[in-house]
Amino acid sequence: MPLFYMFTWFLGRWGDGETILRLPAVVAGTLTVLAIYLLGRQLFGNRSGLVAAALTAVMPFMVWYSQEARNYSLLMLLTTLQMYFALRAVKLGRVIDWAGLAAFTILNLYTHYLALAATAAVIAYVGIFLVVDLLRTAQSRVRVVVAGAMALAAVVAAFVPRRAILRATYIGLASGLHGAGQVAAVLVLVVAAAVAVLLARNSRLLRARPQTARRLILAAGAGAAVVVAYIPWLPSLRVFLSRPDQNLARIHLAHAPNAHDLVDLMNALGLSGLLLVALLLGLVAVGQGLFQGRAAESALLVSWLGVPLMLLALAARSAVVQIDTRYLSFLLPAAILVIAAGVELAAKQLARWARRAAPRVTPRLRIGAASATVVVAAFLLAQALPALAASYQVPKEDYRGAAQHIAAASPPGSVVFAVGAYSDWAVICFQYYFRELHSSVIVVDGLQVTSDTASTLGSGAGAAWGVVIFPSPEQLAWLQRPSDVKIDYVDATGVIHVVRPTASGLSPMEQARAVLRWEIPREPRLSASAKLLDLLAGSAQAGPNLVSDLAAGTQNASGWSFGPGTSLDGAALVMTPTAGKGRVDATFTRQLSPEDDYVIAFDCRNDGLSGSQTVETIPMDESGRPLQNFPGATAYRCHDTSSWTRSYLAFSPPPGTAGVALVLRVEGSGTAQFRALQLSTVQDVP
Repeated sequence: MPLFYMFTWFLGRWGDGETILRLPAVVAGTLTVLAIYLLGRQLFGNRSGLVAAALTAVMPFMVWYSQEARNYSLLMLLTTLQMYFALRAVKLGRVIDWAGLAAFTILNLYTHYLALAATAAVIAYVGIFLVVDLLRTAQSRVRVVVAGAMALAAVVAAFVPRRAILRATYIGLASGLHGAGQVAAVLVLVVAAAVAVLLARNSRLLRARPQTARRLILAAGAGAAVVVAYIPWLPSLRVFLSRPDQNLARIHLAHAPNAHDLVDLMNALGLSGLLLVALLLGLVAVGQGLFQGRAAESALLVSWLGVPLMLLALAARSAVVQIDTRYLSFLLPAAILVIAAGVELAAKQLARWARRAAPRVTPRLRIGAASATVVVAAFLLAQALPALAASYQVPKEDYRGAAQHIAAASPPGSVVFAVGAYSDWAVICFQYYFRELHSSVIVVDGLQVTSDTASTLGSGAGAAWGVVIFPSPEQLAWLQRPSDVKIDYVDATGVIHVVRPTASGLSPMEQARAVLRWEIPREPRLSASAKLLDLLAGSAQAGPNLVSDLAAGTQNASGWSFGPGTSLDGAALVMTPTAGKGRVDATFTRQLSPEDDYVIAFDCRNDGLSGSQTVETIPMDESGRPLQNFPGATAYRCHDTSSWTRSYLAFSPPPGTAGVALVLRVEGSGTAQFRALQLSTVQDVP
């Protein structure tokens, strides 16, 4: 999600040093201390707010993610503010409170996909209190019917395959509506919602309760604002949720979950010892508050913790105990507030015991709840502060050290291939540190090898490396087995593994092929990249061309779709953006088999183009839904050249692929050309 990285982009004008890159996380983490104080004071009073803020400032987990150049500290801050305004909207119901809830919900949704779980908690929380307010004067049988309907809806949401239904609904709507049709559909929905609110407002029940009517209208307005603001991101959300590597269901335990797994998870969050005891006491206090005049305050924490945990458990089942703790970061502020409630409960009980034990001395010493709170909080800080100091001694992933190791042993023309489940993250990290080291080493995702990579390998006496980060137990076993590659470097955390071919005297191209073929049994889709290098080295051959020829003088070739600004010049496709149409597309689509590996080849030139000339491959399922983009998140960009230049891409279709779209695109002003487009299977030479 883009919000955190927009701050990084804005600060980029002052450089990309570590201080600049970490600054947004530092600021967000620091502001979280203030946000938790404000929410804690609203929930349980000033003392609880101060205790929660103090714990937030020293919890190792919170400090850790306030140092990382990632969006988790911002997620914690915005979730806290989202809950703060949800509480105020329920209790006070002012316009500014509903506006604040809508604003921070939108910002949170654009910070991380996990904000969807936090937003679900807000919807449940606000919805329950709106229904309770609406039914306050209703007859008992009406309340029973509504309660039954809500329970049935909860069961349906938990057990019906809602993702498949929502996906089918979305695809059906998206395939039938495009451009202006989608905008019109949104307007129709907004108008329908407005009409429904007006009709409801004129109902006899709501006329008798103007405050309830006003609250419903404000809630509907806040919800509509959030929906409209998030609509542009729905296609990306759909693609994200369809990616198998981003699904919590991929978490698998090597054993049946047990209490030890839960203890390990709590320890990783820093919730152990006295803090865990205070958390359990806090849950008791929250439970009491539901029935002792603090229903709105206590229900907020119950919803904040309960709804997301239920959703995560439904997604990962019993393996949720092995979830990466950063995915629980947005729940930690709620846990700290529950701990603050536990401190308050313990302090009151301690003060009560003190008064009973020494009725004559206590008044003179004035030992009350405030003093007892200081004592209890001091014990918790006595646990948290040493843990914070110890956390600074815990080594972090040493990408800098790994990059220095590779750069020191790499002549010009060297390439690092990132493989494994987190290859995209490895590319980002190593590219940054190689740039900081002023090294010419190139980092390539093993799934995104192109002819540019082959050109670099063939240009000199460089070296080819492989990197695996965050290896799974299976990947670790694979790394340690005897093979054609050897482990050359492991960082102090055991997260980063650098490998290189065992044999000496290999050419850079042979080294690269050895690294890729070593990993293919663990990552079969790397076979396309390996075969592309084989093809360029002459040890593989391409099959028949699957692309329809562009017949001279026609734009109706089978499988082709041309946008305005395209024309044919003999065998070349000419694409000319204009001032009114700054992007020109030409797309070829056809069915293909997902069992084969494919290579795409094309000639391109762009003399006089001010802009970009790109090629992108998009495998699609039977319904036409994109599954993944090749060669990556960004399309392949042709070099600036006045002469015809041949380029190659390779891809292995993901499971479920039924067809492919090849998108040729020119943006800017001027003219660019393509010719000799080829899509073929690639096979080893017999």
